[in-house]
Amino acid sequence: MRPQWYRTKDITPRTRLSDLVTKEYHPQLKQMIKELSQLTTLTDQTEWWRVRELEFLNPRTQRNYVPIVKFIGSVVRNGHYGLKCSQNTFYHYLADRNHSNLTAKWNCVKTLVISRLRYEEEQENW
Repeated sequence: MRPQWYRTKDITPRTRLSDLVTKEYHPQLKQMIKELSQLTTLTDQTEWWRVRELEFLNPRTQRNYVPIVKFIGSVVRNGHYGLKCSQNTFYHYLADRNHSNLTAKWNCVKTLVISRLRYEEEQENW
């Protein structure tokens, strides 16, 4: 059976972050949420699969994007595609007021993540 594909209009306030990721990549999502718990109001008791909203302690800092870059790098690079939605929809989700308090628009989130991924690739090839 083909997985559910989400579009931006399919994202509701009840959509969980884990709904956007295939089961195969849930360990990477769990790791990302664990790393984000230091930058957000999430606690250690928060169940990773229930996360619907990321409330960042300092929404304007670029440190918030480091765990997201690691996650995207492991999920959608090198022939892998572990999202049930397009990358743009994923960035829409991260920038949506119902799901996070990031002050950037979705296309800025996308640009930050992709430019950081390219920078890291260049450093590896140096």
